[in-house]
Amino acid sequence: MLIIDPPEAEVGAQYDGEVVSVATYGAFINILPGRDGLLHVSKFHSSKRVNNTEAVVSVGDKIKVNVDSIENGKVSLSPVEDLEIPEEAEGGESNNSRDRKPSRSRNGNRNRSDKKSDNRGKSSNRKRVSFEDDFEKGL
Repeated sequence: MLIIDPPEAEVGAQYDGEVVSVATYGAFINILPGRDGLLHVSKFHSSKRVNNTEAVVSVGDKIKVNVDSIENGKVSLSPVEDLEIPEEAEGGESNNSRDRKPSRSRNGNRNRSDKKSDNRGKSSNRKRVSFEDDFEKGL
């Protein structure tokens, strides 16, 4: 059933929600008639990381949630209290930790400024070619 003009959620408000869908990245929670929000997996617990969302929440579960933000009609939720995380769903500590190492770039370097470019002062076996030089020779 489609609700034509669903009620709007309020940022900062608490709602008693029901899980309507579970995905690898989180759970969709119905907070008002016709209004669902996403409880992202990173917000399930403040200090534990979750690898298996389906081991933590199931369709039909009741969860008390806060509305964190609403952007372009998308409602972002967080639980009022940390969810219980079973051992089989845990994946280590959360990325919310402030003691993280600097992230690596795709090529494995920690920081691009660490890359040394020693080719500036050295001569190269390459011949410098210019379109203008070749054009002048042809005239």
